[in-house]
Amino acid sequence: MGRVLTNTTAMAYVLETELNVPGTDWHALEPNDITSFGAEISTVSRSPISRNRQQLKGIITDLDSSVDFETDLTMSAFRDFIAGFCFSIGVNSNVTQIKSTSVVSDAYTVQSLNAEQAEKLKVGTLLWITGGVNDGNNGLKQISVDAVLGDTQIQVIETLIDETADFRVSFTGYKSLGPTWTWDPIQKQATLAATGIGTELGGLGLLPGEVVHIGSISASGEDTILNGFDGNTMVGYARCIILNTDTVVFDRVDVALQSDDLSPETRVDIIFGEFFRNVPTDHDDFTSQSFQFEIDYSNLGIDGSNRYHYSKGNYCNVMTIDIPIGGKAGITYGFIGTDSRPPGEIRNPDVDPPLTPTQIKAFNTSSDIVRLRVLDTDDNGLTTDFKSLKITVNNNVTAEKVIATLGARYLNIGNFGVEIEAQLMFTSPELVDRIRCNDRTSMDFVFNNEDGTIAFDVPSMTIGDGSITYPVNESVMINTTSTAYVDPVLNTSLGVSIFPMPFPNADGCSN
Repeated sequence: MGRVLTNTTAMAYVLETELNVPGTDWHALEPNDITSFGAEISTVSRSPISRNRQQLKGIITDLDSSVDFETDLTMSAFRDFIAGFCFSIGVNSNVTQIKSTSVVSDAYTVQSLNAEQAEKLKVGTLLWITGGVNDGNNGLKQISVDAVLGDTQIQVIETLIDETADFRVSFTGYKSLGPTWTWDPIQKQATLAATGIGTELGGLGLLPGEVVHIGSISASGEDTILNGFDGNTMVGYARCIILNTDTVVFDRVDVALQSDDLSPETRVDIIFGEFFRNVPTDHDDFTSQSFQFEIDYSNLGIDGSNRYHYSKGNYCNVMTIDIPIGGKAGITYGFIGTDSRPPGEIRNPDVDPPLTPTQIKAFNTSSDIVRLRVLDTDDNGLTTDFKSLKITVNNNVTAEKVIATLGARYLNIGNFGVEIEAQLMFTSPELVDRIRCNDRTSMDFVFNNEDGTIAFDVPSMTIGDGSITYPVNESVMINTTSTAYVDPVLNTSLGVSIFPMPFPNADGCSN
């Protein structure tokens, strides 16, 4: 009687507490394709000169360990590894997706808050809540009482319904009372002004280079943006560039916000969340994270039992985001590790069961992209007409090997690089001028669906290639390869802002 072949696998990961030492919270992954996992063994055979004229048994001389897989671009799949690829601590990650087990008397019950969490969970802070059975317990909420160290409740001003559920409580910005908004058409910058507003937002984690959204979805989750300027007609995205005590200056300002505030509202919601960017190695936020991966092979044992395969000490090496026409965006992840043992019968005791991802809606490339453009240094748009787009982040990780150790003893982190391959419709000669003169340009794009929003910012880059193709019965195309470099003001080459809140797209839906 034959046995069922190994034809299904499950993949999970855990953040290691130190190299090769797994933590306790394992997370399930949703790969579409696992192209590499585990050790590649190198051997050298003996070939002595002899009458026998045959090779002798070889010996193992080297080991290379890696993990590569492809997955759809979802909020969960992206958040899992973006901090690892930026080699920096995510700003506000400690107040994102805080676990809450119940609602009691208009408060969310949580584990004891640490000092950093309590500092940001204060009156005026906005929260985005998901996971409740009662709709009134989900959506946008406002904190009513300053949190303090050790608190196990987060109180809000809204009326809630007592229930037990797996809530996710996420910081999502700040409610400002009566600020003003002015637009400078020469500098193409906007200024938000109120007493202490810059100090307040800076204390809540807002940094230069981070994208914000003026206006929020209502507490009931309606597909309408409220709490903006001028009767809620002035809402949209902007990028923070300067924080002063009483002002915050923005560029990359949406058209709807490019005017002066004619009728200040009593409440304006400034929405932002987590922020990731690459930083120098001597920066306080620099960190190196390693990951351990597990594959669960079903039916691999002779008796039909499972076997468990672990790849250890993996650093984030290459991430490629692929954005095709009329499809779904995808990510290819590549990791370089230190070791991978053969599959075994014993499973790590902390793995079963791994946590299931919750934000799993894929981003489509037609209606879930709300901003995509190449910009000049003065924020003038050079092009928005993309036919294909790939963004590659590369940490140039290499294995350091030493005598008397099989595989990598250490892992070296190389220079951080961002490359962008794009085919564009040839609609403006200005793009060719920038390529020819090697001028500084920039790029930003924003994904948005019902699970949240991801805003990418490449603040400084140069564009190469520039070859033009002339397809029959189609528009003329220009091929480009762009290289990001350190921005002279922000001192970074990539910024990623993640909002836990969705916003209505152009069709009026939050998807």
